[in-house]
Amino acid sequence: MQNFLTLLGYELRKLLARRALWVAEALLCLVFWSAWSALLFGWAGGYLEYGVFGRGARDFTARVRAAMAAGDLADRPMDAALLTEADAALRALQSGQADPAEVLGYLPVFLQLERLPDPAARPADWARNFYGDVRRQMVGSLADPDLPPRVLAALQAQAARIPEPWPNRLPQAFRLLLDDSLAGLGQISLAALGPVLVLLAGAFPREYATGVAVLQRGARHGRGRLAAAKLLAGQLAALALTALPLAGELLLTLAALGPAGAGDPVQLVLTTPYPLTLAQALAVRLFCLAAAVLALGAGTLLAGAMFGRAVPALVAALLACYGPAALSLPGGVWDWWPSRLPARIFRLPPVALGPVVLPPWAAFGLGCALWAATAGALTLRRFGRGRL
Repeated sequence: MQNFLTLLGYELRKLLARRALWVAEALLCLVFWSAWSALLFGWAGGYLEYGVFGRGARDFTARVRAAMAAGDLADRPMDAALLTEADAALRALQSGQADPAEVLGYLPVFLQLERLPDPAARPADWARNFYGDVRRQMVGSLADPDLPPRVLAALQAQAARIPEPWPNRLPQAFRLLLDDSLAGLGQISLAALGPVLVLLAGAFPREYATGVAVLQRGARHGRGRLAAAKLLAGQLAALALTALPLAGELLLTLAALGPAGAGDPVQLVLTTPYPLTLAQALAVRLFCLAAAVLALGAGTLLAGAMFGRAVPALVAALLACYGPAALSLPGGVWDWWPSRLPARIFRLPPVALGPVVLPPWAAFGLGCALWAATAGALTLRRFGRGRL
């Protein structure tokens, strides 16, 4: 074990010793964190929703929370009475009969009313039946005709566990981190993968190009421990380099906006039938991002071992990573592709594996783990024997 850790440390130092890598990583972090700070603090303009303007997301959030407190609306349950009040306030706002500042405290409810049909198309008892209608809409959006009955039953059981009523609270930090239509972590993770793929594509080809691979395969542990150390070092480096810009964004957001609402239902932010809290949903998103990095990293290392040259391996890795996301390919297997799924994870149905029905993030994590193990085994075989 000690020998393996020594080899692992050596391989990590060799991978991370490139000055150009750290320059690229520093530039990425600078760009990401500067852009995110501009959004939070208003350096690049204001933040506007429902006619309410703020000098950035932080000022906007503070104004909404102050209005909620002043109107004794903060944390009030979204029951039929509050829903009816907010609906009347929203109609007045949309018709120009109300100042946005006067109805600012209802803004979290406005976000929920977007899910309902136009007022003229609603039944008279819509406010009393709000949560039942929302559940049916959430399940219906995922319940395509091809779903097996037990998967549909599992989906309905998940939706039935969503707690109610929801509180009148604005968890703005989680909105920015989870809702990809606003910002989210998905786009930044894709950009951060660029230098990682460049690094991994050349991990094995460098050994072939210098002839060191022949010497390493002839060493006592060259075909086993050394190759495994190379593989593990590549994956650890990929996780670390991808996590760095994301961690900065996460910490900036929580420091500026606070973790308010961490224990509230994720439905305050996302339209999904899964009974998660906002903190749990953020953990699921980060887990899926890590699984995607491992899957794409394993494929890149395999491409490097197969081609024996960095350029074709990098081209293959970039096409596999960015192609499906850039082309916006519809449905099917593409929705589960590692570079696409983290943004869609809460809008996919459960998956049946034999007698077990798994939530989509568990199925995705399992798939990524199996692919990473298979790609890793093929990479070790290629490096150790010089052939697949």
